[in-house]
This record gives sequence, C-alpha cells and structure tokens, in this order.
Amino acid sequence: MKEVKLIIPDRWSDVTIETYQKYVEIQEGKGSDKKKVISSLALLCGTDAKIVKQMAYRDLLEIMRIVKKSDPSEANAVYY
Repeated sequence: MKEVKLIIPDRWSDVTIETYQKYVEIQEGKGSDKKKVISSLALLCGTDAKIVKQMAYRDLLEIMRIVKKSDPSEANAVYY
C-alpha cells in the first residue's frame, strides 16, 4: 500500500472561518458517518477525498476523534 501523509491542523486557529463553516455543514449534513469522516478530513487537510480514502478507516476514525475533541463547538460536550 502506498504511504499517505496528511498535514492535519493541530489548532482550530489554523482553520479559516470558511473552512470551519464547511466542516460544520458536513458534520450536520446527510450521509454516512464514513463519508462525513472522509469529507471532513479531506477538507481540513486541504486534499482530495480520494487521497483520504487510501487510509485505513480505523486510522481516520482516530484522527477524527482527536479533531472533534479539540472542536470549539464541542467544548462543553460530555464524552462517555
């Protein structure tokens, strides 16, 4: 398998308001969880969804868990 490298923002201050608004639209929109994960990571990493799809889905879920944990809209969320 080909190695895939993504540059993932480590702070929300690195994400533009426009990008964040698109991210929220994806999260609140219709579609499977898998599609939302792929679309969100492609958006936040500034790459094509085809590149993100090459990664193992469990790795994508772990990255999204980290991203959502630092999401300002999730600041008061309780995780179980």
